[in-house]
Amino acid sequence: MIVLPIDQVIADYCEKTHDENREYFAVRGKFDGDRRSRIYGMIGECMVKAHFGLPATVVINHDGSTDGGVDMLYAGLAIDIKTVVQDPPSLPEHKSNITKSQHHDPNSKCTAYILAALNKGPWTVTIAGWILKASVFPLAILRMEGDPIYADSGRFLFNVRSTLYELRNDQLMSAEGLKARK
Repeated sequence: MIVLPIDQVIADYCEKTHDENREYFAVRGKFDGDRRSRIYGMIGECMVKAHFGLPATVVINHDGSTDGGVDMLYAGLAIDIKTVVQDPPSLPEHKSNITKSQHHDPNSKCTAYILAALNKGPWTVTIAGWILKASVFPLAILRMEGDPIYADSGRFLFNVRSTLYELRNDQLMSAEGLKARK
């Protein structure tokens, strides 16, 4: 797992870009998230791109089309970057998720996911790892909308807002390993 301090220039860019183009972000219908969660997702995406040596920018399709689930092209893979907010900072035994509707979207062109967590305590992004899209289903646990999610301690955290696939971070391949594939 890789922990990156958030670059404030990137955070400011994401907030400004979102606010100037809000009608083009998260137009999937269900599970679009609120303003803050969309900006956090953009920060995670841009921080991951910067770590991999790519421009820390977000694609905006002003014609209303989506990015096809592809946030970056790297090492021959079409990658969708998924960012969750986690406090405390993400650990190997913590979980990341991919919404079922996005994973099975017939218009999605992604072949892999990078899963990341934005940590508000220490203002960081943790790259938990990556996984091939074809490997998600056999490894993940399906969580249905409304299912309760609990911490390992048994403490209730939240109810699932949209059906999703849940993966433990230690099931993912190393982001540094992906970097070495280039």
